Amino acid sequence: MKLIYCCGDSHTAGGELVDDLLWPDHHPGFCSQDTIDLRDMRVIEQWRRHRHKSLRQGQPVTWTEWQAQEHAHAWPQLLGEILHVPVINSARIGSSTEWIARQVMCDVSRLIMDRDPGELLVLVQPSTSYRLQVHDPAQGGWTSMQLADAHGMDAHVHSWFVERETDASLATRWLISMLGMSSWLNAAGVRWQLVDSGEHTVDTATLHHRDCSSLASAYQDITANAWLGITMPQAASLVQLCRCPDLHWTREVHEHFARNLADALCA
Repeated sequence: MKLIYCCGDSHTAGGELVDDLLWPDHHPGFCSQDTIDLRDMRVIEQWRRHRHKSLRQGQPVTWTEWQAQEHAHAWPQLLGEILHVPVINSARIGSSTEWIARQVMCDVSRLIMDRDPGELLVLVQPSTSYRLQVHDPAQGGWTSMQLADAHGMDAHVHSWFVERETDASLATRWLISMLGMSSWLNAAGVRWQLVDSGEHTVDTATLHHRDCSSLASAYQDITANAWLGITMPQAASLVQLCRCPDLHWTREVHEHFARNLADALCA
């Protein structure tokens, strides 16, 4: 293993990991699993507005610099430091599994053009099935949307998806993405594993949907040994204040998870 490649959503990108360092006077503080429901959402909303306004103004950093600092504190970078192996982290906040699968195949295909596939370890953290991949003509590329919130997306486009997607269609999208990516990685000859962030119960809601039984069976066959036996919630159980204001895992959880992951990969 000479290079580690990672991709996923905010739990791999390092969502919220540096907010308390950048805005210490406005950060609402961290919470435990038992105090999540006790958060004052008015305070959280005020905090979100302050952070977004500050980033738009480049105070104290720009959006790009903020994301780079998050990556530097996330578990992929920490894992690379423990194992003394360089890391490429392509994770992006808010990503759908469709986008993650596309990004993994595009990136890995480039990486193995000039190196032995056996030198590469690919770690993928799938996202929820309630996010979808969409093409953004303005940016000329693919991005992700959430069914729960438009997040600035055109309201008519967002409502079109909300009105037409069902549990079965969402499960089908998720399974096809996972099957395509997993099959491609096998064919590419790279070592790959799936990482469980603990946020999305895809193995219950998705795999047991009656309209997806054949896809689910194929998915289970191809990923039978792919999921790592350790999870981020297991690492969080070792940390008292394990959640950030918007419920991402704290730096301490990422640190514990990286150490556990390193032990598992070296076993």
